[in-house]
Amino acid sequence: MQLHFSTPRLSVVCNYAFLPPHTNNLNFTQSPLNVPVQFAINFDILAVKVLGVVCNYAFLFTKFEIDIINLTKVQTSITHILIKASFRIKNCILSYILWAMGEAYQIRDQEMPYFLTFQVVGWADVFTRKIYRDFILENLTYCRKEKGIYIFGYVIMSNHLHLVVQQKDGKLSDWVRDFKKFTSKKLLKLIFENPQESRKEWMKMVFTYHAKFNKRVGELQFWTHENHAIELSNPKMIESRMNYIHENPVRAGWVEKEEDYLHSSARNYAGLNGLIEIDFL
Repeated sequence: MQLHFSTPRLSVVCNYAFLPPHTNNLNFTQSPLNVPVQFAINFDILAVKVLGVVCNYAFLFTKFEIDIINLTKVQTSITHILIKASFRIKNCILSYILWAMGEAYQIRDQEMPYFLTFQVVGWADVFTRKIYRDFILENLTYCRKEKGIYIFGYVIMSNHLHLVVQQKDGKLSDWVRDFKKFTSKKLLKLIFENPQESRKEWMKMVFTYHAKFNKRVGELQFWTHENHAIELSNPKMIESRMNYIHENPVRAGWVEKEEDYLHSSARNYAGLNGLIEIDFL
């Protein structure tokens, strides 16, 4: 079945719905969590295929009742329908993916060790200054001594930090919430009261922009809401995440060896003096 419109592009769009099955590269057996890029790339194809069927049936019902002048109006209307429906379906898929990602990275078993990532909004390179890195280390040390946190591994990068931690009282989610809330307020104060901080205006713009999309924060937002929590349920997973943490500075090109990076637990595991004490696995 073919549609023949005077506008070649619309004709191609509508008839795409009837391409042979082997031309469809969408794979719905995979989780959208594993293929978010594939969904983003292939969604327009999916929308066009579905809507192409509608276009063909609409044309069949009207082809004997319209003249050449009205055909252009039909084409225009169909084009508008395609655009509006595409945006709506995209929003639905995006909402589902975001929901699924949120569900996948939840702290469920509060007593298990977890790999966590705390990211600065907008990937702002706050931790390029030593004063802010030292503040994070001070708070990790405090939490280890006073909040029942086992710190098995950590690394502080320029705009995020990775942790492998466990809460001995089974209240890991509470600790994450409290840690991010406290450090957020203190770091913002440190930044804006630091006379040597030349990036204040830029950082304020970044923190203000992201706060507009989060009703749970005030006028400024420092950390993203996500923690990318991954439960480490077996020794192989723990080893994999520990290696990932320690290799971060090497992959960034900052050091040649993992243990050469000061703000990482790699030094502790290499038998060197670390900046803070950790709990060895």
